[in-house]
Amino acid sequence: TAGPVLAQEGVRVLQFGWEAPDAAGYARHAKSILGAPFDGITVGFRAGGEDAPVACRPDTVWDAARFPRDVFDGDIRIMKTVAGRAGRDDVLRINTSRGYGDAARGRAPRDWFDATAWRATVHNSACVARYASRAGFRGILFDPEDYGDPAFRFEPKSGRTFAEPPRRVRRCGREWMDALQKAMPDIVIYTMWFASLEVDQVRGFARPRG
Repeated sequence: TAGPVLAQEGVRVLQFGWEAPDAAGYARHAKSILGAPFDGITVGFRAGGEDAPVACRPDTVWDAARFPRDVFDGDIRIMKTVAGRAGRDDVLRINTSRGYGDAARGRAPRDWFDATAWRATVHNSACVARYASRAGFRGILFDPEDYGDPAFRFEPKSGRTFAEPPRRVRRCGREWMDALQKAMPDIVIYTMWFASLEVDQVRGFARPRG
């Protein structure tokens, strides 16, 4: 049962699901959100509107299109109107997937050596971290599940050796963390899956099939 776990000192329980509210939804349902038995909630964003030149959502942060630097200003103003959030572990979500399902599977394989695309990812992530910092969030929820768009799978047709991408990805990881910490020095990063999803996939590839 959850009782013994919740009683442990330092344990924080966050709500997460597909129907994560954006800033307007949080403000609209603040009473029920703050009254729920969670230490925080995962918040999404659809900044700029559906007709904006760049779609600014959790599943486009790691895409090649750069977010406008001020795109979250409206969301920040909304979140600042919500009283009673002090001490909560509310977080903003960042996905590595570029879309979901069929939309994600239709994408070209990710090229970690595309410096322009990666700079956009770092920029977008820093924009989210600044939003978190200015709007009283604890940090981000980092979701590396691929949803049909695997970010960390070796692409044999890339023409590179198996050893090259890991070195590049580690360098990118350092740049990404540096950008987040510069935007929000006290950032807390929650994550799901992490390496366990990839390990499970590797084990699945190794199983006999018949």
